[in-house]
Formats: sequence, structure tokens, C-alpha cells
Amino acid sequence: MPSVVEEVLNSPAWRRRARKGLGAFFIFTGITHFWVPKMFMSIMPKWVPYPEAAVFLSGAGELAGGLGLFSQKTRKLSAMELILLLVLVFPANIQMLLWAKKFPVPVWVLWARLPFQPLLIWLLWWSSVESEQK
Repeated sequence: MPSVVEEVLNSPAWRRRARKGLGAFFIFTGITHFWVPKMFMSIMPKWVPYPEAAVFLSGAGELAGGLGLFSQKTRKLSAMELILLLVLVFPANIQMLLWAKKFPVPVWVLWARLPFQPLLIWLLWWSSVESEQK
């Protein structure tokens, strides 16, 4: 008899819910790159060339990837694109922590958000693959 965790992990309905939630999350964050680009510029590591272009490209990537999660034809490719994007933007999350005094966010929140990147990566992968149960 499978456990509740196994049932959730193998449930197509839970994968679909996760994809929809992730899609909405990435669409929203993608839009914010265009809405408030200065906020994203403020966490950009100094070594990134063309930081403004990087902000807009990452926003476009989040927006496109989020939209792609809603289609069966594009969800796997979109999930892989978003996973790559999460890896690429992780230095900005670290930079924000290093410059914590510049932001009106408690330092513990900046520390706590770092483990969410691997969780988002796993959720993208898990929600984009077919479950073994049908």
C-alpha cells in the first residue's frame, strides 16, 4: 500500500497543480522584470556584463517558460529552460544576501530563500515528467 507521499508524488493531478502554480509564479516574476527592472538591477552581481539586458532576458525567459508550462507540447522544454535560468540567476540571490543592508528585507529571509532555488528546480523537473501511475 503506497504512502500518502508516494500517492502525491505519483499523482498526475498534483503534478498538474504544481505546473499551474509554477507557471503562474514564473509569469508573474517575469512581468516584474519589466515592471520594476531597477529592483533586479540592484541585485545584479558587478561581474555580469550588460546587466540591464540580463534583467530583461531573464524576465523574458521566466515569462516564456511560465507560459510554456501550461502546454503539454512545451512543458518539458519550458521546465528545462526554467531550471537553467534558476541556476544562472542564483548568483543574484547570493549577491542580494551579500548586500543585505541595501534592502528592506530581514537577513533571515534572504538566507531562507536560498534553499528554495533547489526546491523550485526539483518541482519543475517533477511536475514536467509523466507520472508512472495513470
